[in-house]
Amino acid sequence: QDGLTAGLQYANTSARSGNYVLGKGSSYFAYAKLDLGVAEVSGAYQRFHDTDGGANYNGYFVAGTMPLSDVMRLSASIGVERPSTDPSTTATGGNIGVFYDVMPNLTTYGGLRYTQQNDGAGNSLGGESIAVGVSYSFRVAHAM
Repeated sequence: QDGLTAGLQYANTSARSGNYVLGKGSSYFAYAKLDLGVAEVSGAYQRFHDTDGGANYNGYFVAGTMPLSDVMRLSASIGVERPSTDPSTTATGGNIGVFYDVMPNLTTYGGLRYTQQNDGAGNSLGGESIAVGVSYSFRVAHAM
C-alpha cells in the first residue's frame, strides 16, 4: 500500500503526580512514514520540556525497510537524542538487521546495534551488540 502516513502528538504530564521515565513536562512528537512500494522510509522528531528541572531534549529518528524477497526484508535506522541543556551528552544509536518470515505471524531476526553517548565529561559510553530473536504476533478477539 503506497502512500504517506503522518501525525503529530502532544502530551503534558506537568500536573500529574508519580514517577515518569522522562520526568514531568510537555512533549511534542511528529512522525511520518512514506511507503514507496519497493521500500518504506520513516522519520520522527520529539521535543521534551522537563518542568521538574531535568534535561530538555530534542530527538531525531530515521529508518528504512526494503524487501529482499517475499519473506525477507532488510531494515536500518539511526537516532539522535540531543539535550538542549547540555549538548555534550548527546546520544546516537543505529541498527541494521534482517527479518525472515518463517510463517504467518512468526518472524526471526538478526542484526547489529551501535550506541554512543557522551557523559559530558569527555567520556564515551556505549558500544556494539548483536541482536537475534523470534517474534510471534497474535490478536485477542473479544466478542460482545
